[in-house]
Amino acid sequence: MLGAVPSPVSSLVPTPSVAGHRGASGHRPEHTLDAFALALAMGVDDLELDLVATRDGHLVVRHDTELSRTTDVAARPELAHRRTTRVVDGALLEGWFVDSLTLAELRTVRARERLPRSRPVSAARDGRTGVATLDDVLTLVDDWCASTGQRAGLLLELKHVAHLRAAGLPVDDLVLDALRRHGLDHDRSRVQVMAFEPEPLRRLAGTARVPLLQLVHRPEQVTARALGRVAAYADGIGCAKHLLLGDRGDRVVRDAHRRWLTVHAWTLAAENRFLAPAHRIGSDPDLPGDLAAEARFLLRLGVDGLISDHPDEVVAARDRFVQVVRPTVRQGARRAARLVGPQRSSSVPCGGATQPACREPQRCRLLSVVASSPTAPATTQGIGSSHRTSWLPTRSAWTTAQTATRPRNARLITRCPTWTGCRPDGAGECSDMGSSSFTGAPRSVRRRAWRRGG
Repeated sequence: MLGAVPSPVSSLVPTPSVAGHRGASGHRPEHTLDAFALALAMGVDDLELDLVATRDGHLVVRHDTELSRTTDVAARPELAHRRTTRVVDGALLEGWFVDSLTLAELRTVRARERLPRSRPVSAARDGRTGVATLDDVLTLVDDWCASTGQRAGLLLELKHVAHLRAAGLPVDDLVLDALRRHGLDHDRSRVQVMAFEPEPLRRLAGTARVPLLQLVHRPEQVTARALGRVAAYADGIGCAKHLLLGDRGDRVVRDAHRRWLTVHAWTLAAENRFLAPAHRIGSDPDLPGDLAAEARFLLRLGVDGLISDHPDEVVAARDRFVQVVRPTVRQGARRAARLVGPQRSSSVPCGGATQPACREPQRCRLLSVVASSPTAPATTQGIGSSHRTSWLPTRSAWTTAQTATRPRNARLITRCPTWTGCRPDGAGECSDMGSSSFTGAPRSVRRRAWRRGG
């Protein structure tokens, strides 16, 4: 059941991002270079893609480790001997598996549409393109950025991690190696890594510098307590949209933001079969419904990103929302900031900077008050540069600063003048965030500030 239309709430980023889910997978066969190129042309901020590993350790872009639903592998007689039965993530499957094939063998198969009845235009392009590798996608995005002068990021989802690790293919390690090889494992990288399994994210939390997103799809995963556990190792959540479209959606977003976790909603698709009943048009499940209305509903909740099979429609809805609705929200926040103003308490030296008095000096080291207005971080072209930096809250509320005492390569997060000061219990409020109460710097922010040395 769709919840009541919420009053618009500011997200943690200046402008919510739109990611092409497996490229523009509503228009082209998923995870093909055609789908990714079309998504970029449609104006997405990020490309979302899934990663699995071949038998010889190459990262390829596929959602399923079994290939028969999205490729013509069954029609390849030279690969008939590769058909097998195995258990993947607790399910018994029969077919052709990515981790049974070498990259050279996988290059011989061609991609096809997963949902031919719902997406006949995409199905008409079956067989035109092959299976892409992560390197192929990185090259495509770099070339596109260089030719257009625009920027695009990547959301990399690790699939079947435990299964592949047991087979001697540690996907999380392979991804980190690939990011470092391409110079993308740094604070301003436009790459984010996500997974349903928390174990690989916990491993990456101690080594990777890119933001990490925990994917969630069950109600018990978005309770306040569960989100507190996620904040110990991740920078945001990728939330199944059914958890947000119900009556508790606003609470999920609010609880995540209070723990400084960004919220990306997945997956928005235009067909009626994928839409909430209130957004369907007609009774045919394969016909398009009102995807823009669903996007607006989620944006009004304050989500920080939308992941969509039809990014063209969602980009248009986001842009209209930002132009019409979002300025009203931000103007209200600015008026509140002028009324409240900075409440500066007695200050004590802490970490080489002047801090509000607080019983938790390490927390205050991260929450220093700055005297001047915040400015947006500098941006450059390409995947390796920051865009909205989704793990940073709004530019009007935050800025980055460096102090003489920081660890090497550290980036500290500092509050703006609307920060109303640390209370004795370490909590505080910021008027630009609608006077929402925060319980202090979470582990994700502390990790970003302090793990850079060595």
